[in-house]
Amino acid sequence: MLQMIEKDLTTREDITRERAVAFAIAIRQFLCWAPDVLKSGQHFRDVVAMQLPALRRRPALRRNDIPPVVGHLPHVDWEDLRRQAQRQLELRYQAIEQAIGAELELYDRVAQQQADLLVMPIPAPMRAEMDAWLCLSLTERKYRSFPSVTAAELAAIMLQHQEAFPVAWNATGWPQSDWKVTPYRLQENEGVEVYRFRYDLTPWLWARYRLPNILLTSIFLALLIHTGWNQGSVGALTMDDLVLQPQGGFRLQGYKGKTDDHTPVVDVSPSQRVVYRAIELLLWNHQQLKAMGLLASTERRLWFGWQKDGFANTINVIDEKRVVSWCQRHGIDSFSPSALRPLKAALTYLPQRDLEAVRVLLGHNDLCVTDGYLQDTLFFRLNEANMLQFQRRIETSLVYAEGGSPLISARGLDHRDVDASLLMPTGDGGACADIFAGPSRKPLASGEPCAGLLCQQGGGCPQYRLVVTAQTLEMALRTRRYYRSRWSVLASAQPEAFLRLHVPRLLYIHVLLRIVHTQRPDLLRCAEEAMA
Repeated sequence: MLQMIEKDLTTREDITRERAVAFAIAIRQFLCWAPDVLKSGQHFRDVVAMQLPALRRRPALRRNDIPPVVGHLPHVDWEDLRRQAQRQLELRYQAIEQAIGAELELYDRVAQQQADLLVMPIPAPMRAEMDAWLCLSLTERKYRSFPSVTAAELAAIMLQHQEAFPVAWNATGWPQSDWKVTPYRLQENEGVEVYRFRYDLTPWLWARYRLPNILLTSIFLALLIHTGWNQGSVGALTMDDLVLQPQGGFRLQGYKGKTDDHTPVVDVSPSQRVVYRAIELLLWNHQQLKAMGLLASTERRLWFGWQKDGFANTINVIDEKRVVSWCQRHGIDSFSPSALRPLKAALTYLPQRDLEAVRVLLGHNDLCVTDGYLQDTLFFRLNEANMLQFQRRIETSLVYAEGGSPLISARGLDHRDVDASLLMPTGDGGACADIFAGPSRKPLASGEPCAGLLCQQGGGCPQYRLVVTAQTLEMALRTRRYYRSRWSVLASAQPEAFLRLHVPRLLYIHVLLRIVHTQRPDLLRCAEEAMA
């Protein structure tokens, strides 16, 4: 009876599936209230509880952090798709790495700028006037004009004041000062707006002593993209997990909370400039916070910055808003920090298709787990691209069969997606879209096919299509073999025609085969084997 009721609920069109699940659960709960005892001696509610509900929520699709652009790549075959996917992911990896490097360079510039401002000469009257204004309350400032100082002079006055007088830190790690609010003219200096904490510009003033939070974000991303670990493992790093090596560099090994074991060991050499510098700054920040008395001497956790909780907990430096803002400032597509692990795994797999290397990178114990991971990320995107390209080829080939090349152009499709078997091979690695059209500079008589001698002459023929497959390359090889045995005969019989018609074709075939030899040796090998 319950199964019939639930089947009826799932087939009704006037309610959603979620509503049907709610109704089914309500019916079962109502029946469980019945005190009746069945002939078997069981209570009715126990029998109902034993029958698992037939309704189930649809399983949610697993999140795929490989960029969707990989699933839209047009390609010739799987090898071409692999090369293009690798190139796309390498560009994304490089963009993120360059953005991290830019953040580290900005910090170095800010530190140097502040060092220069510390020695900038400031007239005593200007210093006194600015100091008096900074001590005013917000209400008092309404009736006093801002002193006539530049952004650099203002920064110099504030930085020199910090150096001249000892600063006390409150329990939350913020400096105690008579200055009420930092004036926003300070934002005209480089890095001030980037380093602010909410609406407070104090982190910029103390950048030479403590790292601003946005730099901690860049360091976290640098470790994620270099190690291939998950966020939890990087977030759980302690001083003990970053070991300075005698020969230089660092050795990293973290902890994986999901599997309760250690991450793979990762070595960072000084030649890996960005991530090496990031680790140096992270350790330096930790030492500085201890030297200021803000962290206990026994504290081993690393991810502390500008926060309001008295350093009771580490801060989340990669929350969504922070990372989105970080991406926007550097002009790169927004991403989730969790996307860096599958990105690293994909770039490890694609060059040599080495599943074992990916297993070692991810720290899996079983190759089947690694294969499943790639199935849900990289392989899923590659299969998407393959299915989409199959649809493109079917659509374009049908349009070509219906109206030829003009209809393909009219519908905005790509001529390269036409099935090569529908085109007429030209014997030089390409094919002709319409043998009865011919080149525009030499009209053909009605019903007269083109001789195919002008495909590479001048600006080429609009009907010519470069279709690089094993079959078209085989024909190009056969044409080259023909010219090798007959070129002297052709040249002596008609020297002018040989130079005008055959030499451009010979050069075209030679260049094409050289490019294929470099870019797609597998295709060339198949064509050569077919000729043998």
